[in-house]
Amino acid sequence: MRTVGTMFFDSVAAHGDVVAVRNPRVGDNADLTYDQLAEKVRALAAGLLTLGFRKGNKVALFSDNHPLWIQSDLAMQSIGVIDVPRGSDSSILELDYILRHSECGAVFVQDQKLYDKIRPAIAASGDVRNIVMMDDSSASCSSLPNVSIQDFSTVEQLGRTGIVGIDIPLETIQPQDPATIIYTSGTTGQPKGVMLTHVNLTHQSDNIDFGGDTAPGDILQVLLPSWHAYERAVEYVALRNGWTLAYSDKRSFRDDMISLRPHIIPCVPRVWEMVYDGVQDKLKREPEKKQRVARGLLSASQMYVRMLRIAEGRDLRRKPASRSTRILARMAAWNLQPIHRIADKKIYGHIRKITGGRVKAAVSGGGSLAPYIDDFFEVIGVRILNGYGLTETSPVLSLRQFSHNVRGSVGQPIAKTEISIRDEDGESLPQGSTGVIWVRGPQIMLGYYKNPEGTKSLLDAEGWLNTGDLGWIATTGDLVISGRAKDTIVLSSGENVEPDNIEVVARRSALVSQIIVIGQDKKNLAALVIPHWPALATALGTSPETPPGSLIKDPRAARIVREDISDVMNQNGGFKSCEFVHRVALLDYVFSDENETLTQTMKLRRRVILEKFAVEAAALYQT
Repeated sequence: MRTVGTMFFDSVAAHGDVVAVRNPRVGDNADLTYDQLAEKVRALAAGLLTLGFRKGNKVALFSDNHPLWIQSDLAMQSIGVIDVPRGSDSSILELDYILRHSECGAVFVQDQKLYDKIRPAIAASGDVRNIVMMDDSSASCSSLPNVSIQDFSTVEQLGRTGIVGIDIPLETIQPQDPATIIYTSGTTGQPKGVMLTHVNLTHQSDNIDFGGDTAPGDILQVLLPSWHAYERAVEYVALRNGWTLAYSDKRSFRDDMISLRPHIIPCVPRVWEMVYDGVQDKLKREPEKKQRVARGLLSASQMYVRMLRIAEGRDLRRKPASRSTRILARMAAWNLQPIHRIADKKIYGHIRKITGGRVKAAVSGGGSLAPYIDDFFEVIGVRILNGYGLTETSPVLSLRQFSHNVRGSVGQPIAKTEISIRDEDGESLPQGSTGVIWVRGPQIMLGYYKNPEGTKSLLDAEGWLNTGDLGWIATTGDLVISGRAKDTIVLSSGENVEPDNIEVVARRSALVSQIIVIGQDKKNLAALVIPHWPALATALGTSPETPPGSLIKDPRAARIVREDISDVMNQNGGFKSCEFVHRVALLDYVFSDENETLTQTMKLRRRVILEKFAVEAAALYQT
């Protein structure tokens, strides 16, 4: 077992000349090799030691994606400092709560804008004594009583000119020592401080294996918040394997895919949906004849990959396919293969250029991946490796691999990880049965910070953690996620409905941009929908420029959207009558992390949304 610091320096010894980080927006100093990054990590760590930081101290790291984030994190990990990370776009209420609850003695602050935002929270915390400005803006920052404000570069230089080394502190850190406290963004309730140890984190870097042909120097495009457990784990995997972290952001993500030409892209499902939507929008602008040809080829290719899955035993089943079924599927795939090859040459190769043309692994996590998205990317030759986990599990529990990529699943458990499907009483269920997912392994958190009751409610005496998610195990041994136990809608008839499954399919409608399904204790389901306004205007026979307010007033609008949702659900198949949406309310709004209706991994904050639109939700059941 290793610590984060020893993992990093072991990789430096093996990959010193390889580019470790790349920031395409900083000009001449865009690249740092592993040797260069290690020198900066050592300097910053030594500077922190000189300032009096010691093992077990807690330091807030409030910053977005940037090479300085990973440098700061690695420096703290190398001397046993426990970092408490968060992004700059978090609300002031969240940042204030984190500072107060974590009792951090210091804060690394991204820039002066963020400092001005959180200055009152720092002053009120009573614990903060040191602030490090990552943009070197300390001279412009308003002072605080009894608080030292220094530039990042000053601390770094202090480490270079001082006599303090980091080798002895590095050696004193134990794998079981706390490494970080990550506060859950959470879809409900107050954030909880998840305490993760060094062994939690290095279990991820040492055991997450795509099973493919990745190599040192491969480029991983960084898009998600680095403080988030999923992104952080993937970045540690990159550092362990000698890959290059290339920094991107939401605004430039698509352009960066083309210019960086990444080999690995970790994202949340919504990003892959956006890429898919972009392809579909472009196709709709083509002549009608060309559209028909393209859709015909796509349909044939979809059938080809589905038949190939059955033939190779990679399809999702609760019971194994018969030998005759697999033989027939093999024959069908063989007949469709020439059409698929033509389509790949004429169409799919051009689509792959959107991702830079050399993606080895498109990793998806942090939410449910829609089956049609999974199918589409397999058809065009981009391998999506879907995974599953929680912040409380560091986070990865299972992951699909190149050599075993069963679509519709989240893969098999990674090394040393146990997964058990249980009923409501905690009794194990047989393979193929749906139940609550329980997990055990080296990645399970130490506990919630200052919340023993919360920890006890999740972890049992034998180290098993109740994820609160629902799932089942396929015949291939892969885990399939069915929904979230606490999100389950129980209708007045007693039927249990998983809203996430409905929402994923409903977003296939050209008229639906965002949707949340409701109906707890009601006779049937309803939904709050944010339409795709130009498409809705066209469906209503008006100008695409028609304002949303005017479209909402059209008495036909909600009915047209509801009917289109029903159509795509019927096309997808597999839905019971109680799972169809009976009523729809249209909202002139956008769910986002900025207005706190989405988490930073783009999951719906259901409680927040239902509180905000309580009147609209209630009105759906008043007529």
